[in-house]
Amino acid sequence: MDYEPWGYYASYVIGAEWIDENEALVVTTKRGMEEIDFLAMFMTCFSSNLSADAFSQIYTIDSDAPVIYAPSLKGIISPLIVLHFLAVVSRIKSLKKGYVHYSGNLKKVKGRINVIRNERTNMAIKRFDRVFCEYDEYTVDIPENKLIKKALLFCKQILRTVIEHHKDGSKVKQMLLKSLLMFERVSEDVQVREVTQIKAHKLFNEYSEAVR
Repeated sequence: MDYEPWGYYASYVIGAEWIDENEALVVTTKRGMEEIDFLAMFMTCFSSNLSADAFSQIYTIDSDAPVIYAPSLKGIISPLIVLHFLAVVSRIKSLKKGYVHYSGNLKKVKGRINVIRNERTNMAIKRFDRVFCEYDEYTVDIPENKLIKKALLFCKQILRTVIEHHKDGSKVKQMLLKSLLMFERVSEDVQVREVTQIKAHKLFNEYSEAVR
């Protein structure tokens, strides 16, 4: 503005951002406000009826930018991301299902027989009690659910200290346990590259945000 000198102003925001390619700006809490309970504030936001898109008005993280070394912000970002994730997952009412391709050496024929693999694995050694098959199964054990399950278990590790010492710890613990129970029939064996694109579906609005 014409009547103000050019520069950076802290306002009511904390965080870190790159000014240019070589220097970053880190803004911490104002003097006298160091004891503000950020986790309680975020818990209030995430437990409300805000839409998933509205969370981006509370905070943003540029995951594509280089990491900024900011010890003064240690202990704030990780719990925040975890709480955001738990809040989104807790809104999932039912798990998505999809067809997953399996292959294995079975006692009974299922799907179709992989003739070449069966000859090498069984016929060549006269193992006639097994058949190597390939088949599709409609299941909740799809890559999206696996990734969310793996992240929930990771959250469990991060939140141990928060759950034990924070006043909202029991509420967070309950959110986590409830989500883990919903995903109990889902494995955690997944690579991020397996979840390349999530198709939007009005019945599963939370999935895209949770996977992101």
